[in-house]
Amino acid sequence: MLNFSSSVMVSVAESKIGHTGLIFVEPDVSVNGAYYCDVLLQKEMLPAIHSIAGELFIFQQDSALALGPACSRNTQIH
Repeated sequence: MLNFSSSVMVSVAESKIGHTGLIFVEPDVSVNGAYYCDVLLQKEMLPAIHSIAGELFIFQQDSALALGPACSRNTQIH
């Protein structure tokens, strides 16, 4: 018998012109500000957003507690 996780955490970016695919968070990872900024945002979401919107877009994140203000200050979108 196969055993599946009882929960899955995903992230996605949505806009008027399109959306990213589902970005899956690795099992057993604690999503803190560093993981969100370094892995989800920089390595996954921003490249996917660039492929949809090109270079000109405004990224507005939600108010999840894990994000914290440091990510907003340190994220540069070019």
